[in-house]
Amino acid sequence: MPEQPPDGDAPPPSAGAPLEPTAEAPPPKRRRVAPAAKKTPAPPRKTAAPRKRLVEKKKAAPPKKTKAAPPKQKAAPPKKKKAATPKAAPPKNKAAPPKAAPPKKKKAASPRKDASSKQKKAKQKKAKPPPSEETERQRAAMENVQAARRWPDGTPLGKGHTSPYIQPKYADDIMSGAKTWEGRACTKWLEKLSVDDWIMFKISGSSDLIYARAREVVKFDTFEEMLDYCGLDACLPGCPSVADGVKIYRSFGCFDGRTYADVEAESGVVAIRFEVL
Repeated sequence: MPEQPPDGDAPPPSAGAPLEPTAEAPPPKRRRVAPAAKKTPAPPRKTAAPRKRLVEKKKAAPPKKTKAAPPKQKAAPPKKKKAATPKAAPPKNKAAPPKAAPPKKKKAASPRKDASSKQKKAKQKKAKPPPSEETERQRAAMENVQAARRWPDGTPLGKGHTSPYIQPKYADDIMSGAKTWEGRACTKWLEKLSVDDWIMFKISGSSDLIYARAREVVKFDTFEEMLDYCGLDACLPGCPSVADGVKIYRSFGCFDGRTYADVEAESGVVAIRFEVL
């Protein structure tokens, strides 16, 4: 027997031999591919609903039990008032005449007030005469010095002092040239006085004035020392002695009620050598 070819090898066809129909190979088996699983869309997420605030409902209060009001009593019928019989008014008294007020007692004026009022009236009646020509001349000279702010010799003008008063008899001694020094207890304005200041002396009981320039200012402890330094006649023309001159000075008074003796003991005395304009 001819050898058979191994399995799976067909013998080659011989020449001139008719071709036998070959058995067709079966079609390859198709693998079944499982259809892809359809992706089902995930269901939408449920969003949490907004929380509602729980509002506690207040429990309705139970209705108050009101007591039934007792039935109102019937109003009593109004009482009939008896018509009052008009009484006759008593006759009016006649108006009494007004009483006269008692006269006011006038207070008796004190003798001091009477004296002061009399003095004031006397001063008003006695009008001061106009200033003299000499006063007007001195005033004009002082105005020129003030305008120039210098004394006629060229020295600068100092401060002015317009408070001192002087008695008429001493004013006459100054104008005649007999009195060249003025002694005073050391009061306030004299504490500020210095050389080349100007002084306006007011003559008591008169409208005349004396304008003077302070040439020298000296302070002392007592009036005795002042009179020894300045000279008795230069301070008090016609005075007999130094002791009498001291008595005269210490008898003068100040506007604050003190005497020259009091001020002398407290702050000393001042002497002024002056020059009339």
